[in-house]
Amino acid sequence: SSDVCSSDLLSIGGIAGYAKAMAKHKVNKTVEQLTQITASTRAMFVGHKTYEALGNTNAKALIKKAHLVPDDMMILSGNVLDKIENPYGGTVTFGVTDKNGSDNKAFTLTYDKIPQAACIDLASQDWGSSSTSGLLKLKVNDTEDTKSFGVGKAVSACSNATENTIIWTFY
Repeated sequence: SSDVCSSDLLSIGGIAGYAKAMAKHKVNKTVEQLTQITASTRAMFVGHKTYEALGNTNAKALIKKAHLVPDDMMILSGNVLDKIENPYGGTVTFGVTDKNGSDNKAFTLTYDKIPQAACIDLASQDWGSSSTSGLLKLKVNDTEDTKSFGVGKAVSACSNATENTIIWTFY
């Protein structure tokens, strides 16, 4: 009977270890996605004065055609981009915002349905403190800051167990 108990414990430990590894994988995948999307978007618009095209009705076609997001994030209806999905099954949306005043010289990436532990990891990441990172601000649910949050602030901002929203603003 002790064999049964120890094998049960090994199974439970294996499941817990697998769940922890998958959670870390999804956080790493999200960081990779954001890095790729940001680099692709900034490169695409390097010769433009604004990111205005990301806010118009043809934005999804532009995102698909220019490969601004990895293919595995694109949910297509036929050959048309229907939505962009993050590793947690939530939606990713682009937006256009202002860097200074009303100039449309910044863009946002919004990830929703982020679980609490992942939200804390993502909000407390070092997204780059130099001006070359392009990050202007980070917003988690209703809490906003420049660059990244400390762990304490991330814990308090990531208040929802399964439905947190993170918005990164880049120029």
